[in-house]
Amino acid sequence: MAGVILGSDSERGNTAVSNMFIDEYMADANGEYVKIYLYLLRCMNSGEESILISRMADKFDHTEKDIRRALRYWEKVKLLRLEFDDEEQLTGIYLVDTAKAKKSKKGKGDTVSLRRESKSEDVRPEKSEEMPPTKTYYTKGDLENFGKDETVQEMLYAAERMCGRTLTQTDSNTILFWYEELGFSADLIEYLVEYSVDNGHKNMRYMEKVAQSWKEAGISTVAEAKEHVKSRSRIYNKVIKCFGITGRGLGETELAFLDKWKKEYKFTDEMIAEACRRTMEATHNPSFAYADSILTRWKENKITNMAEVEEADAAHKKEVSAAAESKAAARRKISTVNKFNNFEQRTYNYEQIEKQFEEQLLNSARRKD
Repeated sequence: MAGVILGSDSERGNTAVSNMFIDEYMADANGEYVKIYLYLLRCMNSGEESILISRMADKFDHTEKDIRRALRYWEKVKLLRLEFDDEEQLTGIYLVDTAKAKKSKKGKGDTVSLRRESKSEDVRPEKSEEMPPTKTYYTKGDLENFGKDETVQEMLYAAERMCGRTLTQTDSNTILFWYEELGFSADLIEYLVEYSVDNGHKNMRYMEKVAQSWKEAGISTVAEAKEHVKSRSRIYNKVIKCFGITGRGLGETELAFLDKWKKEYKFTDEMIAEACRRTMEATHNPSFAYADSILTRWKENKITNMAEVEEADAAHKKEVSAAAESKAAARRKISTVNKFNNFEQRTYNYEQIEKQFEEQLLNSARRKD
């Protein structure tokens, strides 16, 4: 993919971050978004005229979706101007002078236009991709107003107590996003934080991923969350045991396989464990990709339980046996034909035989005389 053109309304020689950005924008923005904005400034200052979204993702160990969200946020607050070609592909990222952006800064409730979302591969989501809720960033005044709500106060206090630290403004923004935009109850948020901390994760980035996964799973109550956690923990432990994994947890890619097998394929824990067992038997390695190939084949053949797995195994064994017998019969036939053809044929001298016969008759007549 061709690089995206970079341009700026400010002079390229200005390498400093403006005080306007620090005073008016940085405090309200997600820390990861700030990093991406500063990186764009750095690219400008170094004289680069194009950049790849994928390169930015690798730079910060993010996904390209993370980069797209950051660009949409800075476009929303008017610090970026994104341009597209006739085919709706992103062609330009232009940094707007912060003083000019301040004059046209939108209010908290405004959202970014998604009119071009159908085709862009770099910034706008495809039609088939569900757009996540636009994350709202609250000002200090907004947070003070939320603080007047006793339920919110107790929720934030519980989060601080479980995390063992004072929440930053960004932390509070994230939790309030779950509360307002995702529609999570205070009890569900408290359980989310508790679950994350119990699993050794006190950082808000991890918790935010959990919140998004619960939202995608349709979880709206603590009971549903506990059942989800219980189900995932059960299969998690089964897979680790089958694969003999020790000394580490499962990575995001491996967890994505578990979610696929459980949510998309809707296989039982027993079938998933069986696929893992067969993987180890065949490869002697904990290969999630190999196990996925087994489960995908079962899915394509509409196999939904262990009884059907056993039936398929029996049918396969019968087919293999029949094929082997057929090959053996063919080999025997070939062997018989070759044996016949290899038999040494006798040859006869009919003239000699006739002469011997005549001599025998002559001798017989002489004896009679």
